[in-house]
Amino acid sequence: MKKLIAFLLLAVFLLSTTELKQLAKLPILIDHFQEHKATDQSITFLEFLSIHYTGMAVYDSDYETDMKLPFKSHSDFAGSIILGFTPNNFILLNKIVFHEVIAFSIYNESFNSSTYLSCIWQPPKFS
Repeated sequence: MKKLIAFLLLAVFLLSTTELKQLAKLPILIDHFQEHKATDQSITFLEFLSIHYTGMAVYDSDYETDMKLPFKSHSDFAGSIILGFTPNNFILLNKIVFHEVIAFSIYNESFNSSTYLSCIWQPPKFS
């Protein structure tokens, strides 16, 4: 059950934040290839892909259908922006048991000079 939930959450995340939802347009690609095949029996699938995905866009009678093909146009997606904000400390309120406020420090605020840190990477010196 956990694997199924993890798979569903991963699928929802990838489909909402990446262009993987373009794969849902594959039936349009197949239908459009069949339309081209009906007009020209000698066209292969690779030639079809070459016509539609290489070179400049051709503004012909089926241009609107061409733009509905997968990965021809980009759709809006929910971009994820994660800010790296960490407060100096946070307060945990425990009102039920102890009725007290406990403050936790998240990181050490001491300043480390860049000259102090850079001396670690110096080559060994013989006296």
